Amino acid sequence: TVTVTFEDQTTTYDITVAPKPVVEPDFIVKADEVEVEVGATTVDVPVRITKMYADKLIGGVTVEVNYDTDKFTFAEEDWTNGSMVVVPADVILNVMTPGLIRIMFTSATDPISAAMVAADNVLGTVKLGIKDSSAPFESVLNLTTNDDLYDDMANTLIAMDDMGASLKAGKVTVKEAAAPTLTGIAVSGAKTEYTVGDEFVAPTVTATYSDGTTATVESATFSGYDLSAEGTQTVTV
Repeated sequence: TVTVTFEDQTTTYDITVAPKPVVEPDFIVKADEVEVEVGATTVDVPVRITKMYADKLIGGVTVEVNYDTDKFTFAEEDWTNGSMVVVPADVILNVMTPGLIRIMFTSATDPISAAMVAADNVLGTVKLGIKDSSAPFESVLNLTTNDDLYDDMANTLIAMDDMGASLKAGKVTVKEAAAPTLTGIAVSGAKTEYTVGDEFVAPTVTATYSDGTTATVESATFSGYDLSAEGTQTVTV
């Protein structure tokens, strides 16, 4: 509320201040943030395009995925043209430089299909070998480029920065394996017929855990029965 004062008179009026609009980049290439557990030997990192104007072409744009050679080795790559934004397009992979995966997107004459300009179009997956995953660590995968985008409508080149292009780094996290959790118990070998005065005979109780392992439970408790009384009874384990 703004208060206006003049001599002995005042009046007020309200104003509204809206947040600055968030301008999304027109072209986003990013590597995912991926987690694996201690002991893993490889990690798959998807690389994706998330947005682009339908009137732009990618003309020889090279994006470089940089990884730490002290922690990783290049294992293999899997680029799928069918999931790419550019139609048609080729991907040229150059892994001659250790620590650098160079991806070149080419499209000489064909505009991007508007139907393909959807969020999270996976260009492909980079598989890295992990040199030592005996202890937890994090490592950033930076993305860099010096190339331009070709504006088919204006027939000119536009610098990536001038266009508001965004390259988003990925990250690999090697974390401690989560402790398995109990998912269920089962009873086997239960004696179900008793005579009044008998001693209760505990059955075998087996626990199942989230990692698929099982174990015999030695400390299970049993309740709900009274062998001094006749009738059908339910035993709770």
